[in-house]
Amino acid sequence: MTMNQNREQSGKNKRMKDLPAPTPSAQFDMFTAFYGDPKKHSNTIELWDAIPKYSCSARKQIALRDKDGRLPIWEREFIYKPYNSDEQIPATMQIKPALIKVDGTERSFLPSVNEELIEEVLRKLFADQKHGRHYADQEQSFVEFSLAMIARELRMRGHSRSLEQIKLSLMIMNECRLLLFFHGNNKKAAYRGAIIPEAIEVSRAEYLADPKSRWRVTLPFVYSRAINNLQFRQFNYEILMSMSSQLARWLHKLLARRYTNASLTQPYSIRYSTIKRDSALLVHSREDRNRETVRDALEELRAQDVLLFYKVSKSAADGRDPLYELTPTGVFVAEVKAANKRQLDYESRLLEGNRPAPFAAGSLPE
Repeated sequence: MTMNQNREQSGKNKRMKDLPAPTPSAQFDMFTAFYGDPKKHSNTIELWDAIPKYSCSARKQIALRDKDGRLPIWEREFIYKPYNSDEQIPATMQIKPALIKVDGTERSFLPSVNEELIEEVLRKLFADQKHGRHYADQEQSFVEFSLAMIARELRMRGHSRSLEQIKLSLMIMNECRLLLFFHGNNKKAAYRGAIIPEAIEVSRAEYLADPKSRWRVTLPFVYSRAINNLQFRQFNYEILMSMSSQLARWLHKLLARRYTNASLTQPYSIRYSTIKRDSALLVHSREDRNRETVRDALEELRAQDVLLFYKVSKSAADGRDPLYELTPTGVFVAEVKAANKRQLDYESRLLEGNRPAPFAAGSLPE
């Protein structure tokens, strides 16, 4: 269903206040309750945030468009590491571009940094139970908002976008098509869906008639499955949204997901090749420029009190695949300890027999 179709049907669809009350969910209660200041925290979602969905920059898209304004399918390979597991699952992501009419001309768009930031805001709003609904038994999740709410939040975080830019980004997320393939152990399964599978938008006429009118979007199935199975972790949303570098934000969420034993005496080690493969954000033709991008991102993590310092291993510093050793600050260590305690406290309250199946390569819907 396209955004235009949703708009035509918006008067016929129920808004959030008209939806039936969901059955209470201990998992969703955990998703919405943070250890620490709730205004500063959000959740990183294990599988969803491992997918390099926003890796094709606007500049790259300009270079890739043909004379008719069309883009090719964007494909990237990465490694998915499930939480609390040593397993490494090779995966391939493909994104079919959204075809949207802008100023009377149809053009292709791939999700990029604008969509990344707006999704973070939607996720934060979703964690506020005034705006989010989660139906655990149906594995469905919704969030309700206005464009002005998103605009205010982005402006407050230093990422101002106009209402038209926000609307375009929502259309891109609704009309692009994400395909995910897992490989290995003779398993191969596919997930297909949009970043925003369905949307009910508010027309200008509806807004003028009722300024309290709200958009409502369905969140991806991956969200709902992750919530039901506790495959998420809290992290510092305030710090993330203060960063200007997309790679710094990617590294910050990676550390929040994987560096669960964060310590001043146990640095986190990561290869340049791993950053390049799994982020898909290092696309310069010259590797020295890509390594400068990594350095700048690490410097921003230092400036934001995530890293105390970092070093490049001497054995690989002048090679083609440097090893970065990242030492966290006490602030980041405290954040990780809070996330660990939150996870353990809630897991202990849930009966193992009531836990849904994890998101494994063989259990993805097609």
